[in-house]
Amino acid sequence: MAPPDNLRYSNRYPHAKKSFFQVASSGELDQILFSPERSQLVDILIEGAGHVDLLLGQCAEYLVVPLVSKAVEAAWADWSYPGKSAAA
Repeated sequence: MAPPDNLRYSNRYPHAKKSFFQVASSGELDQILFSPERSQLVDILIEGAGHVDLLLGQCAEYLVVPLVSKAVEAAWADWSYPGKSAAA
């Protein structure tokens, strides 16, 4: 997560899949999709959020934490320790 001006750097990363989403409320979180692609860049612009709000405010509680959880779940969904199934 970074200020909107930093979005210009996204084109410098060599990921196989790149996507951009813009959200203003928790009701828009369903539009953000993380693919199973292991090489992806997902830029998410949270409208009107300042740095402190992203870390400690309502924006953090209702937007940032759910987004980070969704990203982690997508990235680690089928991972397991060697020799153990993911369902165990």
